[in-house]
Amino acid sequence: MTGVAEWLAVARPGERLVYARGNLARLRHDRTLAHHTGYSLTEQAERTCDLANEALALAEAGRVLLVQQRVGDDDFEYQAVAR
Repeated sequence: MTGVAEWLAVARPGERLVYARGNLARLRHDRTLAHHTGYSLTEQAERTCDLANEALALAEAGRVLLVQQRVGDDDFEYQAVAR
């Protein structure tokens, strides 16, 4: 998957990108713990956190709207909606 900004460059307003699936809050917490304890996350987990950070920065700049949808117990789909 390319970055959120690359997707946004070709997306039309209203189009959605699923940039993460699972429990992003837990994953971010695990990443923080890993950085403080020397533990390593998987490359995929690190990439997911990086994509989430990129999506958040674009949302703060007003370029996307971030939404989450519950898929199941402790399972969410995180989406960026092009503006």
